Amino acid sequence: MFKRLSIFVLIILCIAFTSCNEAEDLPANSTTNFEGNLDVVVTRPVYGPGPNMLVHLYISENQFIKRIPYISGKTNNNGLVSFKKIPIGSWYVDCTVPTDTTLYDSAIVGIIKDQTSYISLELKPR
Repeated sequence: MFKRLSIFVLIILCIAFTSCNEAEDLPANSTTNFEGNLDVVVTRPVYGPGPNMLVHLYISENQFIKRIPYISGKTNNNGLVSFKKIPIGSWYVDCTVPTDTTLYDSAIVGIIKDQTSYISLELKPR
């Protein structure tokens, strides 16, 4: 009986030490990042992707109304712009043509921790 109990305790200890070592191999701060990513695609109703369009992110409705972006980016030839490591929460997004002050499509998007959110905007006046 004592021999079986000793073997059982030894097996439990081996499992415990093995699992502790595996946990230490995980990257530091792997779940403490409070940021996400956002991909925005701008399309033109008739012509398809909207290259070289400016996409602006606003951290609040007040900043959106005042047109003070938190960050901006220009779309590539496929009409895509990617924003990395954006703080989680709700963001206001709009797009403009670089040589024009007309506000085109806008939306609100949620940034989720450690995820990439996607949104599509159409290049037509609002």
